[in-house]
Amino acid sequence: MTRKPDFENLLKVLHRQKPDRPTLFEFFLNGPFYEKLAGESLGVQDKDWIWGMFNPIVTEAFRAAGYDYVTVLGSSIKFETKHSFEDVIIPVEQAYEKWGGRIAILGG
Repeated sequence: MTRKPDFENLLKVLHRQKPDRPTLFEFFLNGPFYEKLAGESLGVQDKDWIWGMFNPIVTEAFRAAGYDYVTVLGSSIKFETKHSFEDVIIPVEQAYEKWGGRIAILGG
């Protein structure tokens, strides 16, 4: 049985009210998982995804997974980033020395 998305359920959580059922929440998933859930390819040729403001495959993936909402881009603004999976990474101290106050270093 596939559950029907209900945005009111998520709003209850955000308003600190008891939802009608458990609520799933993710800001985003990953490409292969979107494809598996939606049952079709994103059609992306490389890791630098360029999406429009709305992606119907992502929408179908969130629906198929049972989420009560879908994450969509609010604008085309993006930030240049360095990721830990890149071939060359440097210690935080060296990054501060090299780029100073021009960047934000986030960890997790």
